[in-house]
Amino acid sequence: MKTKFILFSILIMGMAGVSLGVNGTASLPTITSTPGTSISLALNVTNFTNCSSIGLIITIDPTALTFTGLSNINGSTPGLQGNFNSGTSSVNIAWSASNQPFPNVTGILCKLNFTFIGPGSTSLIFAPSCQVTTGLPPVDLTVIYTNGQVNTTNKPLNISVFMEGLYNSGTGTMNQAQDCTDGANTFNKFTGTTVDTVSVLLAAATSPWAWIYQAHNQKVNPNGTLTADIPSALAGNYYIVVRQRQSVETWSANAVSFAGSSITYNFTDAAGKAYGSNQQLLSSSPNVYGLYCGDVTSMISGQDGYVDIFDNNAVFNQTQSGSYGYMAEDVNGDGFVDIFDMVVVFNNMQYAIGMNTPPNPAK
Repeated sequence: MKTKFILFSILIMGMAGVSLGVNGTASLPTITSTPGTSISLALNVTNFTNCSSIGLIITIDPTALTFTGLSNINGSTPGLQGNFNSGTSSVNIAWSASNQPFPNVTGILCKLNFTFIGPGSTSLIFAPSCQVTTGLPPVDLTVIYTNGQVNTTNKPLNISVFMEGLYNSGTGTMNQAQDCTDGANTFNKFTGTTVDTVSVLLAAATSPWAWIYQAHNQKVNPNGTLTADIPSALAGNYYIVVRQRQSVETWSANAVSFAGSSITYNFTDAAGKAYGSNQQLLSSSPNVYGLYCGDVTSMISGQDGYVDIFDNNAVFNQTQSGSYGYMAEDVNGDGFVDIFDMVVVFNNMQYAIGMNTPPNPAK
């Protein structure tokens, strides 16, 4: 009886030693990367001693990171699984030992692979429900967790801008540009909430106002917002320039400071936010402004910055032909080139609408 008591006491003390011993650790690194690239983050662990199971839940922002799988799985944990749970916005990592003896796991447990969407920095956070067990019967191992971070080499430029042709005064937002392939049925040209795309350019603050940076195919939301990724190294003062396939090139009223970690500029709340107050009043109470539309072509080809007879003729000819589809001449974006587009372009031509910029002041 005494011998049994001693053995039982040793067993209890052994189990206590497991739960009260050296803490395990699990950590993700802080890295810097460029949005739109593939990244890999090593999940390092220490002191997963006599490990019988691993259950890690790492919360991410799915709008900033897309999980693509695990790699470099530790040889001590064959069969380690990782998947993304859209309901909890988390990467769940699971493993269970199939037989004894249980391994001592230290080093890189695995690498988590993502597509980094950006545009800004994002965190990877260990959930409180993470669990690592040791021994049999399993006992929870105390683990100290260190969250990960993905910083960007870019910084966000947040712009609000409306396009005259797509603006819907009834909703106070823009309609999505339509496409049409059969002359009758239209559909959204872009997926999601994108209404259309623009180019965002930065120009030097002084003559000759050289282009410093260009970001094309920037998606615009119905409320006019868009975010362009700008290299963090650009920290001077620059004009913000917006170009769109059927709108007049528009510059910010003044050069804007890019000294901060993010930049915000709103063209929509005052005509004077554009150089020379060169915007169209789209709605009142409150006043809302947007880019003039109608610059769809020129005497040669492409846009020339002005709404003139060349644009008017282009829209007229496409109207006469009964044209349809995602075309620059379809200035209201409904999928058809018709009299409604002609009226808008004709009116802007009559008012001699054109770009008003430091290198090209209004005519």
